[in-house]
Formats: sequence, C-alpha cells, structure tokens
Amino acid sequence: MGIEKLNIDLIGRLLERILSFNILFNDYILSTKNIQKNNNPVKVTEYDFVFVSDIKNRWMFIRIEDFFTYQKLIIWINQINDKKPINFDVLSYFLSELDLKNIKQKMIFKAKSEIELEKIIESIFEFIVNNSDEKLKGIFEGKIWIDTPFDWGDYK
Repeated sequence: MGIEKLNIDLIGRLLERILSFNILFNDYILSTKNIQKNNNPVKVTEYDFVFVSDIKNRWMFIRIEDFFTYQKLIIWINQINDKKPINFDVLSYFLSELDLKNIKQKMIFKAKSEIELEKIIESIFEFIVNNSDEKLKGIFEGKIWIDTPFDWGDYK
C-alpha cells in the first residue's frame, strides 16, 4: 500500500509545516500543487508542489512519486527571475559535489501513513541541512547561484 489515501492538500500542509521549521526554507511559501496519475509503464502517482521565496529569488519544486510499494522524493531549486530551465537538482549535487551516496537511499522510502511520511520527509530535510556545504546553503538562501547542466539521470 502506498500513500494514495492521502490527498494532495494534506501532503501540501505537511510539507509546509516541515519547511516552516527550517531556517533554510522557512520563507518558502506553497504556490501550486498538482497530482498526476500514470499507468505507463508502471502505476505511479506524482504529487507535485512548488514553493516560492520572493525574498530569496527562488522557487523549489518538490515531487513525491508514489509507486504504491515505495515513494521517491525529488527536489529541484530554480531562480525566479531566470527563464532558463536550470533545475538545480539537490540529489545530483549531493552525489557529485559532496560524494554523499547515502542520500539516494534516503530519497527512496516506504511510508504507510501521514505520520510516517512526515517523519521521513522531516529526516530527509534534516539530512540536507546538516550535510549541505556552504555553497548549497547559499543556493537555498538565495545568496549565490551556480549554473549546472541538468542531468535527467533517474528522471527520464
């Protein structure tokens, strides 16, 4: 069983609560949410959320892919004023720049309830904050930006 019984509004409020308690993300405000169901080639539901920080000139895309036996979290950061589709991929940065491979296992998880989902996502954001270097923190905070070629890797 996946998280399919949770509605998108509930998941959105859960994400807002988690982000609001973190200094790097506390001024990111939920802007849009969307749900997509797909049966090709695998049955999956995608919960998409966009959080915007006008103060930091950033928008953050968060996707929870629910494969009904496990879930996967995707986090991208973009500049509001930049029209190029940059999609700074947090997972790719951890893998390539920080060489922290264990984040990949954290971003794939199995939650059976709202409480479990909240605890897991909280732990993922804690891991991101605790293991980010100054460059990544600067990107989240809107202090710096680095252009990176987007690697579609696992997202094709």
